[in-house]
Amino acid sequence: MDVPLKESYEAGKKLGSRLDPKGLIQAIILSDGLKVNDSELVKGLLESLPENVGLTGGLAGDGNLKKNSCL
Repeated sequence: MDVPLKESYEAGKKLGSRLDPKGLIQAIILSDGLKVNDSELVKGLLESLPENVGLTGGLAGDGNLKKNSCL
């Protein structure tokens, strides 16, 4: 899912709502750290996932250079 930074929250909500909550106990998200606002993505995911579902993940990036990312 390629999403502009400003739409990260809505992308998180959409992604979380696509997951079948039946039997779901953990969600793992890996994202490009340059194209996504990580805080907003997590907020959207947490809002759309059931409270009992854990969320784990990580961002790919090049540290403070903010030029390249490979996921």
